[in-house]
Amino acid sequence: MSAVAIVETLAWLISAAIAIWIVQDMIRVGRRHDEASLVNAPDPLEEPFDPPAGTERGSA
Repeated sequence: MSAVAIVETLAWLISAAIAIWIVQDMIRVGRRHDEASLVNAPDPLEEPFDPPAGTERGSA
């Protein structure tokens, strides 16, 4: 077996391990969170956060 064949086999094994890891992570996240919270996550760059009245800093 040549060095190229060994490196090629290692590359396939590493890519297979990464694919398995991605699928496991996708399943784990899907079980821990509901779809609405994953799809409709708020974008912090769209609108600035507006805290409720009475919770401003400096008010005693």
